[in-house]
Amino acid sequence: MKLKLYQEAALDALSTFCTNYEKMSGNIEGAYSQTMMELERPIEPYLRAKDSTTPYLCIRIPTGGGKTIIAAESFKPVINDLFQSQNFFDIM
Repeated sequence: MKLKLYQEAALDALSTFCTNYEKMSGNIEGAYSQTMMELERPIEPYLRAKDSTTPYLCIRIPTGGGKTIIAAESFKPVINDLFQSQNFFDIM
């Protein structure tokens, strides 16, 4: 199935964040700010999810926008970009 442009853009943003997070050795706030800057989006403070050290991202897609497809497709950038230097199964 061919993704729509906004779906590809959402996955590209996720991929950019994962790459920045990996480059910054897990600095969530820095990766978030760098990603927003690269995407030319307003930089707002990163809000942690209840004292979690795990990155928390919200991809906002309107109703009927293919969130399930985006969720399924999001595994590829997370595994390829975020865990490129680690063994994914050792982390889980």
